[in-house]
Amino acid sequence: MSRKRVRKSRNGVTLTEVAVFGGTPRIRIGVSYIVQSLRKPEGRTFDTRSAAQKYFDVQASLRPRAEP
Repeated sequence: MSRKRVRKSRNGVTLTEVAVFGGTPRIRIGVSYIVQSLRKPEGRTFDTRSAAQKYFDVQASLRPRAEP
């Protein structure tokens, strides 16, 4: 079983946290972070939030700002 949570979204780039649970009671087995954009819809996966945050910031800065 897993749970996805969107941590950030800016300029068409999304940072998602995926927590994987197993056993009874539910114990968190692992966490991964996925950064997705229109350029790479399949996304890129990271093990640490800091690495994913850096990649998210770079990708968000490359995208033109969204019009209101």
